[in-house]
Amino acid sequence: MELAEVSSPCFSNWVHTSSARKLSQESWTQKRSRKISRQNSRISTTVSLYHHRAKYTEEELKETLQRWVQNPEHEETVKLKKLVRQGVLPTLRSDLWTDASGGGDIILNSPHYYEEMIDDMGIQVPSNIPSTIFSGSRDFPPYILSSGGRKTCLKILYILSHMHPDVHYAPLIPPLASLFLHFVDEDLCYACLSALMNSRRSLLDQSQRAVALMAKTFQDALKSYSMSSYKVIKLFVQSSSGEQVPKNTVLIHDWLTWMFHYLDFWTLVFIVDSFLVQGPKVLVRVGLIVFSHFAKFIEKEAEGSENLNLEDLFKQFAAQMPLRGYRLLQTAFKIFGLSRKQLEKLKSKNISLLKNEVGDINNTKQPLSMFAVQGSNLLTKQEWELLWFWLPARLQIKKPVCIFTTDTDGCSIRTLYNKCQADDETVLLIKSSAGEIIGAFLNTNWGERDSGRKTLAYFGTGECFVFRLSPSPVKYPWTGLEKKDHGNNDLFMAGDDKCLVVGGGGGNHAIWLDNELCRGRSGQCLTFGNEQLTETEDFLCTRVDVFGFVSEI
Repeated sequence: MELAEVSSPCFSNWVHTSSARKLSQESWTQKRSRKISRQNSRISTTVSLYHHRAKYTEEELKETLQRWVQNPEHEETVKLKKLVRQGVLPTLRSDLWTDASGGGDIILNSPHYYEEMIDDMGIQVPSNIPSTIFSGSRDFPPYILSSGGRKTCLKILYILSHMHPDVHYAPLIPPLASLFLHFVDEDLCYACLSALMNSRRSLLDQSQRAVALMAKTFQDALKSYSMSSYKVIKLFVQSSSGEQVPKNTVLIHDWLTWMFHYLDFWTLVFIVDSFLVQGPKVLVRVGLIVFSHFAKFIEKEAEGSENLNLEDLFKQFAAQMPLRGYRLLQTAFKIFGLSRKQLEKLKSKNISLLKNEVGDINNTKQPLSMFAVQGSNLLTKQEWELLWFWLPARLQIKKPVCIFTTDTDGCSIRTLYNKCQADDETVLLIKSSAGEIIGAFLNTNWGERDSGRKTLAYFGTGECFVFRLSPSPVKYPWTGLEKKDHGNNDLFMAGDDKCLVVGGGGGNHAIWLDNELCRGRSGQCLTFGNEQLTETEDFLCTRVDVFGFVSEI
């Protein structure tokens, strides 16, 4: 694979060689002695910024790393992070990244994992791959990869996107793929990225809501660490837009993306060293230092920045940021009181805000994109996006999971109820023999049907709604949202061993299914004020699916 020649030893040698060469050239005359002194000072500073200060042996790090991989408990994590914070020996970075990401285990168990994945799935890699995979509209950062290395990176991202069709937005994956390719080969890079995406350590945010939530959490941490820095950034945003910023609005939604696109290559490499061991807390720590310095830059450059947006200004700042390399990491690790527990507390508060739809946490130019659901091909991407737009905002931070389908679970209404008993909120989807797709969002557990009632009884709340996705998409919310007199229009959902019902009143149901999930009926009902959802009142079901939700964050 054609990658640009780059490694820590080469970089350090370049610095030292450059220093010696300049010294020999400049010692010819005393006239330039003061200039020599200034240059030597800059060279010395560069070496201290990027040259590790590791006092451990290779064997010591390797042994500690293997103990941590086998038993990643607190004690072993502390031992490993202390070594990594000293700086990673250039010859050990590949081992650290491979094992800490989990890619090493994959390759150990399946040496040809990458090739087998491509062959088994029959993936055909196109000649022209979009450079914005996982990142919305932003190109991936190639850093110092050669043209061949860039093509390889795009190929890896393309295959990852095929193997993870449920992930459309994960902006940290492209820069990580690019960085990994500087130190490991193509097969191992894919295995490492795949392991990170599937990791139970939740190292990567893999949805727009999760990214927005992390941005809000980082912003809250910045307020705690340096309120003055937050106020400077807020004032700049307000003056640029000419509008007041509402409470709970995320000002720097792309804070992490900016860092991985604009900070220098080796600083990012050192950040990844610690991130793979300690997790997202490292990114927050570094971000606090970077953005507190950025705020000072804004104050200094305020007069000449009227025509710049915040990202352009950050790009200028990053190019001349004085604190970088190991010094940046050392400063970040000295922040007192920023524990994982504190970050989880901030995140929990923001999850609550999101559930209650308070503020503009998802303050992003990227439209929310829904994803394909593994195990179900009932809806197109466009239909999922529309359905997701209709759902309550709190559910958009979660992933849909197909918990029942007549394709594999059979056509018994009792099986449907049993499969749904752990889910309080579900989406019911029905495909008719005429190709129509109708359904309902139901926000109460189907177990309520057994609450001591002997007859069919309704339950649920006014969040429920019914809809048709094909043809002519339409949503019918609860009519009680507009009418004060509910009367007989709070008949949301009901079920027993004979039938399943959604909506009622006026002698009809919006949706009725028999106990074999083969026959259905749709009519106008008072609860949702809906028109008949299907062309004919009675219809045959060719497919019935139910989806639940699992947390992404």
